[in-house]
Formats: sequence, structure tokens, C-alpha cells
Amino acid sequence: MNNTILFACAGGLLINLVDLVELQTVPRASWPDFKNPLYWFPFMLWPCIGGLLAYAYLAGSNELSPILALNVGLSAPLTIKAMAEKVAPHFQTPIKLPPGA
Repeated sequence: MNNTILFACAGGLLINLVDLVELQTVPRASWPDFKNPLYWFPFMLWPCIGGLLAYAYLAGSNELSPILALNVGLSAPLTIKAMAEKVAPHFQTPIKLPPGA
């Protein structure tokens, strides 16, 4: 595997680690359920997406330095989240209340 792709994967993982470290500022009662596999899913998803984006750069005959590849991996989750926030309102159906409710 190309080192550039590994740096991008590391960037995707770092975002998750930052979120994990920030839990120390949250009351323990509000912590997520660490035994739930869905909690750990982003720890696999974001590095894969970061690596995929780096691969797309490389497939397009672009050069990525290690720091730029790390940045691609770090920004991948934020880009996907921003796109999802823009698309989500278009898929929400309005609540229709019966007359007199």
C-alpha cells in the first residue's frame, strides 16, 4: 500500500481519536455505549474514506505530500458530514397532523 494512502487513513483515524479524547470534558453519564459496535464503526469508516480520497488523488496523476495526504484524511469526515447535513433536509417528510389536532 502506498505511504500516501496510509497517511490519509491516519488522518481519518486521528479525527476519531480527537473525539475520544474530548470525552474527558463530558460527564460520565453522557458517555456513549462503548460496547455498541455502532460506536466503533466510524473508527473503520473514516480512515477508509480518507484512504479512498487519497487514492482518487493518486489515480488522477496528482502528487500528494505526506502532510497533504494527512490533511485529506482529516478533512474527509468533515466534508462528508457537511454534505450529509445539506442533503438530509431534502429527505425529511413534513409531519401531517389530522384536522383538529
